[in-house]
Amino acid sequence: MLTYNLEVVVLPVAHRNTIGFIGMAERTYYLTYKKTADYFFALDKDNFINQWDVQTGRLLHKTRIANSDYSLFEMDRDVYDRDWFTFSVITKPHVEASLNANVSQQYIEVKVVELSEKGFLTEHLSFVHPKKRDQDLHLYFSKDFSKMIELVVSTDKKQSFTTYNLYKRSGNSWDFQQTLDESIAWHQKTLYPFNLNQETFDTVLKHESIPYDTFKIEDNRIKALNNQDGIEIVYNAETGKQEGFVALQYKL
Repeated sequence: MLTYNLEVVVLPVAHRNTIGFIGMAERTYYLTYKKTADYFFALDKDNFINQWDVQTGRLLHKTRIANSDYSLFEMDRDVYDRDWFTFSVITKPHVEASLNANVSQQYIEVKVVELSEKGFLTEHLSFVHPKKRDQDLHLYFSKDFSKMIELVVSTDKKQSFTTYNLYKRSGNSWDFQQTLDESIAWHQKTLYPFNLNQETFDTVLKHESIPYDTFKIEDNRIKALNNQDGIEIVYNAETGKQEGFVALQYKL
């Protein structure tokens, strides 16, 4: 009879689903994230920066932010709960300014926040911005935070419309420049502006969305992947004609 001395070795599997990190709450509890090769950082609504080990999923540290209160803020999850931008836009109602506004208008406090690869928090911008009560707002910022696009989406079923307004920064306020109308192409499902130069907010023509990092052919279609701006352009291999755009979750 053969006998064996067996040793069980438990190997941690790298977590692809960050919700599986030990001690992690619901995703809506967190306002901004940063993932590195070794760590995952997240700012929560109790003003703590949490640090997890990516390999084991173990919570390593909780560092309290003493000089700011983020408890009432919410992340724009339609846009910033992805890897397209290095920063996040968080908002909360600005009660004092809204009390002095008319019935149809309110104000929100906006902050643009970012966690560094070492887990340090930076507030790039903090300002108050008007918002109609029957409208949803999505705010986009150029990389130097000098320009802002306000995407206005009507929630009134009787008056459905979408408007794109360009603003230029002036200190802590924003000066309206122009309405952009149809000059920006948006991925309808994800509200991702896929034909914008993220540095300058200049419009990029579709045929200029190059260079592509990789190509792949699937079912007679060529998919050209551009990791820089997070776009996958699909071509028909037979006709050579473009069939559509897909916004991917790549970092800018």
